[in-house]
Amino acid sequence: MLEIKNGGMAVNGHRLFGNLSFTIHEGEVLGVSSEDDAATTMLLRAVLGFEPLSEGYLSIDHELMNTRSASFFRHRMSYLPKDVNLPYETVSELLDELSSLCTPHLTREQFFEFWTELSIAPAVYDQPVAELSPGYLRLLILTGICLMHRPIVVIEEPATDDDNGLSQRIGACIRETARQGSAVIVGCQEHDVLINYCDIHVDLNEFK
Repeated sequence: MLEIKNGGMAVNGHRLFGNLSFTIHEGEVLGVSSEDDAATTMLLRAVLGFEPLSEGYLSIDHELMNTRSASFFRHRMSYLPKDVNLPYETVSELLDELSSLCTPHLTREQFFEFWTELSIAPAVYDQPVAELSPGYLRLLILTGICLMHRPIVVIEEPATDDDNGLSQRIGACIRETARQGSAVIVGCQEHDVLINYCDIHVDLNEFK
């Protein structure tokens, strides 16, 4: 369980949000949106333990997140950033690296079984990363994150392009990640279709 109570953040004297309270449990998806992208980004950074709240508190399983505990909690998280610039030539190299973070390591057969549900062809496994759109690449990484079964998953704007129903497949992957027992927090654009896949929607515009 992750909870923020009366949370607030400011940058250079500019108040991004305040009096924000919510709780998300394992198996739930929380969507966060704002007309100010900086507010969404800073909230996600607070969840990851990279930025402290300026007001209120953040706790995980009733334990406070602070500078001393942040690194411990991050070991229980998976994070998918908005911009993915990784030094891998093929999808297989990228997913092999992701698999190495798991014990036991994920296998290509596990990927292929899950990809079948999302209409991803096994041939993509050997495809050059440069041939894929940023959104499609994030979908592939997200399938690995789902299979990792981390307690908390933080995703920053995963659907920036929409070809052949990409947003729907990302949404389905997010729902499956929650079904596997993760608490999922998704940073969304306003009016993003992915909000429809969330159990809870926090509009930071309401907490200025």
